[in-house]
Amino acid sequence: MKHIIIILLLIFCGAGEVLYPAGRVVAPPLPPVLRNVTVNNENGTATITWNPSPSPGITGYVVYRYRNNEGYAIDTIRNPSILTFTDYSTGALFFSESYVVAAIDDEENISPLSNSLSTIFLTGITDTCNLKVTFDWNRFIPSGTEVTGYEIKVAEGEGDFVTIHTNTPPENIFYWQDFDFHQVYHIYVKALMADGSSSESNIVSIDTDLPRPPEWIDISLVTVNENVSVVLSVEYDPLAEINRFNIVRKSKGDDSFTLLDDVISTGGSFSYTDHSANPTEKYVYRVDAVNSCGIAAISSTLANNIVLENKIGNSVITLTWNAYPGWEDAFHGYTIYKNTDGSFREMIGLAPADTIYTTDYRNLMYEIRGGEVCFMVKAVRYGVDPGDYEAFSNISCFKAFEEVYVPTAFTPDDDGLNDYFRPVMPFTPSTYYLVIRERNGRLVFSSSDFNESWDGTFTGRKLPPDVYLWHLRLQTPSGTVIEKRGSVAIIYNN
Repeated sequence: MKHIIIILLLIFCGAGEVLYPAGRVVAPPLPPVLRNVTVNNENGTATITWNPSPSPGITGYVVYRYRNNEGYAIDTIRNPSILTFTDYSTGALFFSESYVVAAIDDEENISPLSNSLSTIFLTGITDTCNLKVTFDWNRFIPSGTEVTGYEIKVAEGEGDFVTIHTNTPPENIFYWQDFDFHQVYHIYVKALMADGSSSESNIVSIDTDLPRPPEWIDISLVTVNENVSVVLSVEYDPLAEINRFNIVRKSKGDDSFTLLDDVISTGGSFSYTDHSANPTEKYVYRVDAVNSCGIAAISSTLANNIVLENKIGNSVITLTWNAYPGWEDAFHGYTIYKNTDGSFREMIGLAPADTIYTTDYRNLMYEIRGGEVCFMVKAVRYGVDPGDYEAFSNISCFKAFEEVYVPTAFTPDDDGLNDYFRPVMPFTPSTYYLVIRERNGRLVFSSSDFNESWDGTFTGRKLPPDVYLWHLRLQTPSGTVIEKRGSVAIIYNN
């Protein structure tokens, strides 16, 4: 009974010398050093290990749970060579469990409590808005060594555990987004120590039963529709379970994107028409896949429309446009179209790097039949069906010059080159009259049809090489009367 009372006094009063009846003073043994504690998830236990007390006469150890800075004895080991203990009634699967150990000597003296160690307790919270899982755990503080890393171990379903990431201490939080959707995962943390030992946490199970966002979004086409609006063609991962997409736009000089509209789509593609766009202004577009919380889960790459501009100086027409992004190795190049008579026709093809083209106005004068000349640029993606990936620019026009150009010579020798004479004008005159005379005044040609040319003959026979006089009077579409006189030479090359 005396020994029991002494033991209880030591437990509640702490370390100190013990006074025996004979007056002999006996010091309690030194405490052991608690070295490690780890969770065994297979059987739901916690195992602790310690270094022996350095005091002589040790006969065993008392194991305590340590809560609120107090020890609660859970077992006594009457074998000093046993330096490990497995707690089968631990709460380490539900919270961080702490332990201490005390040594007992052959006089039933109990040492002060050892250092305390706590199990690693892992929590996992699924963020359905941001489509990520946050893992958090308490830092492990071993004795006599240090933690060098925290391995995050993951098993999918009934599969094996693999390390997906290692945190560097003291970092004890991990954000996980690289998971498959609609899967069950089991996760635990393993603390690695410098001495080669380790400590494991409890296992957390999560179910990634979340709407699967698209793995990719591509604005495959931005084109101008009939010079009125900008049309986007969007393609995305057809396996996506998120079906809401935000269309955002940024104009030149804007610091941030503005929401245009949201689109509900399934099946992997949709088209969107930006009716508020001005085709002569450049816009940058982006498409965001938005979850139920209104947060963008993934965004497309940026895309823009092509804006074509023209400038004329000294009869030189200069066309410039901004580059079309994307398409990478599939980008075939640009095609320039011209409209000089009421319909667009292909003019020239250019390489993907070209964003400028010049031509002489006089090269087009023979074709102009209206009051303006218009151009359009098309970007072409190589290797797909025609029309699927053809991005058109706006239509850029300028007024045709109300000028008349009259050649000074021609060669009516039937070689197919410069065989005819007629004035050239970039418009359709409302009235027209041309007469041609020999130098002696004899009339050899006259016409009121601006499309009619003189072939250098009179009454069916060729006239000799000479200089002939002409007189032209016409009225332009704007009502201006132009009257010109001059001469033209007939030259025979053979």
